[in-house]
Amino acid sequence: MSKRKKKSKNKSVWGRARGACWKKRFKNHTPKWLTREEKDAMVSLYRHSRSIEGMTIDHIIPLNGERVSGLHTLNNLQLMDLNSNLAKGNEYE
Repeated sequence: MSKRKKKSKNKSVWGRARGACWKKRFKNHTPKWLTREEKDAMVSLYRHSRSIEGMTIDHIIPLNGERVSGLHTLNNLQLMDLNSNLAKGNEYE
């Protein structure tokens, strides 16, 4: 009987753990009062950002900022070019 490692059909263990961390982070910052229409609009905005090269979604007020933490809501999201978003980091002015 040969011993073979099981190949994961999905991501590596690290990738799955990182994905789970992101899901938990968004879930913890998504208010329960958010309506289905608002959630659908957020999904639409994320899809739209992927269709434009070099653009990404930014949380205006960071979810885990040093001084303040924002919510994962439509009015806290903005379309921003990737370089500006990376330069902004986790800062809120």
